[in-house]
Amino acid sequence: MLYGPPPPPAPVQPAALAPPDLGPSDPIREHASAESPAGGAPEETAAAPYPVQPYIPATAVTPILVAASPVHPRGGWLLAAFGWSLRLAIILMLIGAGLAAIAWPVWRESQRLDVEIRPMAVPAEFLARGFGPEVAASRLLDALEEVAIQTTENSRNRPSKDELGAIPAFVVIPDRPTLRHFASMLREATGQPTRRIAGEIVVLADNRITVRLRAPGGSLIATATGAAGEDIEQVFATVALEVWRRLNPLVFAWHVAESGAPEDIIRPKLVALAQEMRLPGAVELRVSVLYCRSLVRSGRAGEALATLESLERRAQSYPLLWNVKAQALADLGRSEAAMEAQKQATTADGSSVWSHISSAHLLMKLGKPREAMADLQSARRLQSNNFDAVMLESQVLLSVGRPVDALRLILQVIDARPALPGVQEALGSALLANGRPNEALAAYDVEIARNPAAATARLSRASALRALRRPEEALAVIDAILAGSPRDGVAAAMRGWTLLDLRRAEDALVIFDLLLTDKPDDASALHGRAASLTALGRRPEAIGALTRAVELQPGNRRAVVDLARLRGVPPPPAASPGTGPSGSAPAARP
Repeated sequence: MLYGPPPPPAPVQPAALAPPDLGPSDPIREHASAESPAGGAPEETAAAPYPVQPYIPATAVTPILVAASPVHPRGGWLLAAFGWSLRLAIILMLIGAGLAAIAWPVWRESQRLDVEIRPMAVPAEFLARGFGPEVAASRLLDALEEVAIQTTENSRNRPSKDELGAIPAFVVIPDRPTLRHFASMLREATGQPTRRIAGEIVVLADNRITVRLRAPGGSLIATATGAAGEDIEQVFATVALEVWRRLNPLVFAWHVAESGAPEDIIRPKLVALAQEMRLPGAVELRVSVLYCRSLVRSGRAGEALATLESLERRAQSYPLLWNVKAQALADLGRSEAAMEAQKQATTADGSSVWSHISSAHLLMKLGKPREAMADLQSARRLQSNNFDAVMLESQVLLSVGRPVDALRLILQVIDARPALPGVQEALGSALLANGRPNEALAAYDVEIARNPAAATARLSRASALRALRRPEEALAVIDAILAGSPRDGVAAAMRGWTLLDLRRAEDALVIFDLLLTDKPDDASALHGRAASLTALGRRPEAIGALTRAVELQPGNRRAVVDLARLRGVPPPPAASPGTGPSGSAPAARP
């Protein structure tokens, strides 16, 4: 070992220049071990060119993992922005779909709110029995819809081309939050035109009930008062008709004209409608024609004809005008002119069911059942289940002496449409002709219960009472009809026949002579005059009057039989109206 200053420190080699770990087979370590004697001190050797690193086993080193930084492609921010925009769009679409699902029913309902009915104010006594404001509004709604249904469905006397115009829809808007309530608010917020009806029910001091309907501004729309103890439904029916009078005058006019009320009650309502409201020209024309039709039905054909000729210059193509003119001409004994006017009606309306049925009515009035049956068969070819044509066909069969066929036909109608207006009256006429007056009276009572204002059903009921040998009751019924329509020629003729039942031939003759003063060629009045003269023992005069009646109506089977009896000869066989052999029903089934 040498003494002296210590040698300078060996330079530190970078870690990257350190020799690799050679493990157990390192030759340097093996050389050092070989030169060092066991248990002795190592000999002094020269300094190593680089320091010896301690041996560390490889298994003791824990690797350290470092995450590499992501490499973004060029334009990646565009993809990220698009992703966020897509997410936002989906969220907004979901929100919009939810709002639409809520708003769509409200908007759709708002488009259907033609006329809104608000809950009505009712007296405390009504509330006590559960008749609240919304119940009252619902009852008014039912009455309004019933008027519309009756008018639109009862189209047998209305030409096919005669439209009623717009029929508004009514809805009840409750005060509580509902779909219709929000729909009404939406209409108001968007400024859409809205018609509203509010109202109140008042009980007067004499227990009469008054219903008043108002517009939102407070102006009175309609009012109706019922008699003491009258059902509230009747009051609602009256006030509902007044509402229609304002909303659609044509619906009001047709409903009144077809109500079956006495003609002297119908005409003032039509006149008031034309005078109090500013009607469009087309509507005013139709109301005027309905007024003329009422005149004809009241036996005032001359007045009706004068008015119709003035209207004719304004509307050459309105079918009902020509049909009413034909009826007036027929009543005045001008058969050829009546047929020409009916041709004009058919031309204006086309080959429709109405044109054939109206022509059949005219032919029946002119005493031509065979031609009437041909028109009815044409109507049924156009519409096989037209029950108005079937009921008129039964009347034709009755007029030619085939009551069994007529009854069979009416029973078919009842099987198909038991609630058809007029069908019970037609059944009663068929039963009466088949010698079953008790059943006929019951059928007439059913028809009158359904339509209390039906004057023809009440007059037919008087015929059943006559057949049951109850002339006093029949006369009371007829007098009640004449009290409302004093110029009803059919009721007056029936009164003459009832007086004959009561052996009051002179009074009956006065009535028939008065009828012939207005209409000299009235076949029914001539027949009644002949019967009155026969009862008074004036046979030759009776034969002359009855001969003229048969000339006017050769198809009137009863007049033909009575004339043969007066002459003392057998009556001729019944003429077929063209429906097949006697005893067989028509082939077409309704």
